Amino acid sequence: VLAATALGTLVSLLTALVLARKSYRLGIDRSAVRAIAHKNVPMIAMIIGLTILHDADVFLLSRVSNPDEVGLYRLATRMTSFISYAVSAFLIAWSPLEASSLFRATYEQLGRARVRANFVSYYVIVGTLLVVGMSVTAVPVIAVLAPHYGASVGFVPLTSVAYLAYGFLVVLARSSEFPHRYVVYGSATCGGAAVMIVMCLLLGGPLGGYGVALGDLVGALFGTAV
Repeated sequence: VLAATALGTLVSLLTALVLARKSYRLGIDRSAVRAIAHKNVPMIAMIIGLTILHDADVFLLSRVSNPDEVGLYRLATRMTSFISYAVSAFLIAWSPLEASSLFRATYEQLGRARVRANFVSYYVIVGTLLVVGMSVTAVPVIAVLAPHYGASVGFVPLTSVAYLAYGFLVVLARSSEFPHRYVVYGSATCGGAAVMIVMCLLLGGPLGGYGVALGDLVGALFGTAV
């Protein structure tokens, strides 16, 4: 399965490069490299923390539990990753929408703080509905598509909430204004990642996937609290 996925991706990449070969020219722009590095160094800690919070749970579970538990947990997280994609779509659309004339007029009329507070409210409401929807539909979906993995249904509600908490951390940070932004944001995410790692290693053994999902949730909430 892994080889087939890699091969399919490689074929797609090569096809795209051949079709678009006249659109690119190899080269190095040293001034662009310096500018990119200068602007992104403050974000390194934030990206490391967010990456661990988002992606380390399966690896941590594999360190403290058996492969069967990892497989069941992985299926649940693949299902609930729909919430993660929804969060990503929301955040990706945010910046272009803010640059539009409609948003600028709304900010001028209502104030940036009020509009962004509404963003947070809408995120919580829609995210909660998605969690409920995922929890309800998990049983029939897994029963049809992967009946031998029925035990993974139990992980769906908690992993859904963990994804929602991760997204809430990002949305809250994007909605807020505070001094030394990237220092605080990086400290919050790295602190949350550290808490997640400790919680997952402590709870993953006795509780399996439930312990890792709980550790993921607590880590995101810790970053949100900061």
